[in-house]
Amino acid sequence: MAVVDGVPFQNLSMRPSRTWWQRSTDPLLNVPSAAERHRKEGAEAFFAGLRPKELPEGATRPPLHFTNIESPWGAVGGGLQWAMSPFAGAFESLWDKPASGVLQEEAGVPKKYADPIASLSGLALPVVGFGGIAAKAANLDKVLDPRLWKGFTGKQRTKVGASGQIAGGEPVFVRLNLNVAPKEGASTKTDHMLTFHGTKKSGGPEYSSAIAYDQGAALKNVSFHIDQPSRIAIAGREQTKTPIASVGGQFRSVSYKTMEGEMKNADAVATFNPAKGNFFVDVKTNAPIKSADKAVLVGDKVYLKGNVKHHERSLLTPAEESGIIKTDFPINWKAETQQYINNAKIIRLGEELWPISETGYGVPRGPQYPLEREYYKKELDIKAAEEKWDKLITPANIQKTIQHVDRGLSKGGFEWYDLEPLRYRMIEELGPKIGNQRFLEYVQMIAATSPGSMVPSNIKRASYFYHLLNNPKATSPQQALKLWAEGQPPGYGHRYDKGTHQPLLKTTFEHPYNKGLFTTDAAMNQPKASSFAHNISGNLMPGTVDMHINRMMTAGIEQGSPQKLVYAYPEKVLKDIAEKKGLTTAQTQAAGWIDYMKGESRPLLILFDEAIRKTATKRGKTPDQILKDWINGEVPLASVLPMGATQLGTDLADDIFGEKLIG
Repeated sequence: MAVVDGVPFQNLSMRPSRTWWQRSTDPLLNVPSAAERHRKEGAEAFFAGLRPKELPEGATRPPLHFTNIESPWGAVGGGLQWAMSPFAGAFESLWDKPASGVLQEEAGVPKKYADPIASLSGLALPVVGFGGIAAKAANLDKVLDPRLWKGFTGKQRTKVGASGQIAGGEPVFVRLNLNVAPKEGASTKTDHMLTFHGTKKSGGPEYSSAIAYDQGAALKNVSFHIDQPSRIAIAGREQTKTPIASVGGQFRSVSYKTMEGEMKNADAVATFNPAKGNFFVDVKTNAPIKSADKAVLVGDKVYLKGNVKHHERSLLTPAEESGIIKTDFPINWKAETQQYINNAKIIRLGEELWPISETGYGVPRGPQYPLEREYYKKELDIKAAEEKWDKLITPANIQKTIQHVDRGLSKGGFEWYDLEPLRYRMIEELGPKIGNQRFLEYVQMIAATSPGSMVPSNIKRASYFYHLLNNPKATSPQQALKLWAEGQPPGYGHRYDKGTHQPLLKTTFEHPYNKGLFTTDAAMNQPKASSFAHNISGNLMPGTVDMHINRMMTAGIEQGSPQKLVYAYPEKVLKDIAEKKGLTTAQTQAAGWIDYMKGESRPLLILFDEAIRKTATKRGKTPDQILKDWINGEVPLASVLPMGATQLGTDLADDIFGEKLIG
């Protein structure tokens, strides 16, 4: 299949060619519209040139004089273009455009070169060719013609041209307009239109209405506004694109020429992509930008000048950070990342793998936030559920739960979920972006394969899927899911695999960013697995209510995990106990689970550490080398011998080592 500019040929839009008589009469028919456009361009340039220069705050404006207007020669040129617009329009239509077309079609000259060549050739006719030159000299159209853009409604067309709608110094918010684009064949200099919004009483952007549209914007006292919850939903494909991000500041009424000068001399250039980042970031360094003295907005870029400041993660408000850092890690938090790497390199005597004390082991880090839950909709059903759970979670059962929590805290409940040292090691090995992404994928693998599993087996099976996904020959999550479904090696299977584990793995890896268990949909429909993934990733506010916790809190009456419509009831009790003890919900749950649980229940990092060391012994390598091999997808991990278990079953389960490794 032929490919043109990276697009399969069969996907290109095929249009019937126009007849010879249509093509031959086009130049003559285009004369009136071209002349009118040159007239408007000339008038715009004339009045833009006469506009008084911007003054510093508090300065007194002097009388109008050619020395204190924006562009005297621009005004002269604009007046000349206005006067000669009939001739310039005729010349452009009858010479510039046909000549450019011939250069493109017969000589293969690209349009961006053919247009100025055709215009320059017209200098043989004094003054008449000036219109074509002037129209193509700038990076912005001198006159913004709404007829060249598709997507405008009739009412919106009346708001085109920000300087005619907004007073200098007025506070505004400016954002990219995704619904307006150049018409096919239109000679606009930018591909994007900007929308200007006013401010609410709270000081935020008023997205419900637009006050102006323009191809460029100039602001001072610049800041950035982002609706983070909506950004997360859009990034996760849970919400269609809506106005969520804009650049705020005081409007500066300056000419396009002034804007172009500031663009060329910008101190930094910023952009924003809701699917890739939390903030507007520097296009060169990816550092998050907070504010600047001045800005020019053109297309999808913000050109910043003067006192450009960057965000510091330690200074973010909870609202700014909530829900953004743990679920995507694209920002160049340079100092923070370096700290991770420095900590990860602290390997103590005895080949200790984890920088535990240096990282505040067990202490919650990152954003802490609750998850949405599903509830009954009918009042009758809600009342019946409340009555049922009031009978199940009695004061006596709550007292027993608290006793389990108190005992479990001394057994590792406080730090049970802390896998941050593993995140640091993965960041050290793979870099901040890929390392964090793979860490988040692995914690979802643990959560997806957790139902009905002992923790050592859970770690081992999740490590095998990680191997399928990241080994040197891996191609995609779909391939890993297919290989997993075809059957795991001896010792890696599970009775819940087809009915529970495989669907949860699909939920995770059929998500466009491999974050299916972190979505709101998963929190509502697979609350236990989603909460488990969040807890391991570091968000300790949700509660993982599995079948053991459910039994503990109901004195054994409830045997399985609570259904999604009632999951919030036992979770709320855990949250209340946690608040009274000064703990997080996850720490409270883990402590109770450790004491109530029969079988292996030591903290997750300790069991993962033992899996690394056992694998190292079986393969004749150091634990550090095995950890690196696993992070790079080269090997899965051996199982850990649970307390009280026999060695025989574990040895049989680990027969995979030395065979069936991919890569």
